[in-house]
Amino acid sequence: MVLPEELQLKPRLFHHPLNSYDLSDPSRFTFVEILEDGVFLYTAVVWSVSLKRRIRLAYLRKAQDGVSRYVVLFSSDTDIDPLPLYRGYAARFQIEFIFRDARQFTGLADCQARSPDALDSHVKASLMALSLAKAALLSTQAKTEAEAEAAPPVSLSLPSNDRPSISIFSTYLPPCSTWSQL
Repeated sequence: MVLPEELQLKPRLFHHPLNSYDLSDPSRFTFVEILEDGVFLYTAVVWSVSLKRRIRLAYLRKAQDGVSRYVVLFSSDTDIDPLPLYRGYAARFQIEFIFRDARQFTGLADCQARSPDALDSHVKASLMALSLAKAALLSTQAKTEAEAEAAPPVSLSLPSNDRPSISIFSTYLPPCSTWSQL
């Protein structure tokens, strides 16, 4: 029995919806390559219900201590290769770390100026101070590979239990309030 056209259903675009429970099993994804540290990169084009469009997923999976951990990255450009998608996200997070450190250590968010020129100068001075501080920090770290393996790297960010942290801003840089006098 054939239904009239107005009663026929539209063919499905994707037969199996993807949900968070399916992400532990990469069998529905296409393997791309193995990245550094044993991270497996997979990809798939899936339908996003919230965006109401097809998206490209880059699925990163790493088995560590018997537990499989994963990260899902996506792009609305379905033609993009998953490796540049992964590299773009990695670069984005590095840029976010730069701005986080600038806000925490060099007063990036503490400017009260209203003029565009003053704001521009403040942002440039803050990022330059951060660059100089990181350069000074790198110059104090171990020079040879043997020394680098023996000592843990020094972190500019907030101290953690496994990495020593030093405050180089108190020794190398004047307080932010005196920058306008320089």
